[in-house]
Amino acid sequence: MFKRVVAIHINKNRNLYIKISIFFIIGVCLGVFCINNLPENNLDFLKQYFYTFKDNIVGLENTEIQTLFLNSLISKFKFIGIIFILSCTIIGGIFIYICILYKGFTIGYVISAVLKTYGIRKGILFSAITLGLQNLIYIPCIIFFSVYCIIFCKKIKNNSVDIKTNFLILFIIFFIILMISTISSTFELGISYKILKKIQKFF
Repeated sequence: MFKRVVAIHINKNRNLYIKISIFFIIGVCLGVFCINNLPENNLDFLKQYFYTFKDNIVGLENTEIQTLFLNSLISKFKFIGIIFILSCTIIGGIFIYICILYKGFTIGYVISAVLKTYGIRKGILFSAITLGLQNLIYIPCIIFFSVYCIIFCKKIKNNSVDIKTNFLILFIIFFIILMISTISSTFELGISYKILKKIQKFF
């Protein structure tokens, strides 16, 4: 049922999904461009950061993993919460596009930095383990939620629908996205951590 509703929503708002996706892709490209144009000393700093990050991750205790899980969850909740708050304003739609651009930038920046650190082959594997699993779930949810929030902004501006009912639906979707983000963070520090620990010698 839920899949059918999502499919209908995507088909009905195809152009808006394309726009949001374009902003995300532009953000990714900007992140890659930024890394490729960093001074050599900054690149050396990033490489040292990722080497240290990998060593720290594989040596984590259970309590430290729980702390990282909570930090990851809070970060995701903040981003989703910002989009939710923006959706409740007339001009929030513009800033939601900027949020998606920023999210794309951060992902492009990190992936490009990883590739610079470990090389193409190892970098792709490292990115797939540490970023791929969680973002495979998280990014589509963010794009879906952003589109719905932009539509809600337009409804507020036009004042042509029952705002209370639509807000209730938006809040339910907001809650569902938060739950899915929890699953995303579980992948990030559960499965990804175990895989990285097993193949740490490869890096």
